[in-house]
Amino acid sequence: MRLCQNRTRIRLVSAECPFCCCSWALSFCLICRKLLCNARQGSSEGSTPLRTRLTVKLTSVPYRLDMYFTNNPWRKVMWSATAFSSGYYSANTVSLSFGALAINDVIAAATTVAFCEVVSKAYWSASSPGLALAFLNFFKLGVIAALIADAFKLS
Repeated sequence: MRLCQNRTRIRLVSAECPFCCCSWALSFCLICRKLLCNARQGSSEGSTPLRTRLTVKLTSVPYRLDMYFTNNPWRKVMWSATAFSSGYYSANTVSLSFGALAINDVIAAATTVAFCEVVSKAYWSASSPGLALAFLNFFKLGVIAALIADAFKLS
């Protein structure tokens, strides 16, 4: 039985290390929620594959994003609100710029409707939508809310 720095039990996880990209088993502390690489604790350097720092960073992005949203659930709420607000702002920008010039407003409306339909189809046809689709759906909801608010302002 191994102990963490805080004298707590740790559990072994068989996965690729996102930090040094070795294929050794990882230790995961249940209390600290930190990964500890077994390869860094005295394995030979010849057994680990040679990778560059850029490759290590790029291949560990999905894991780090998952841990970013898992460690603090409020982050997902705040990113969803940011996506909604960005959609609201961009729809107001498109509506005001094309409406004021009265040029290509039909093309802008068709593009906006096509975007909303494609996002809806992708989101609702996925068995379990990921973070990117969820944030894109919140962006779409912001676009729709802004267009409805503009319709109320004009009537």
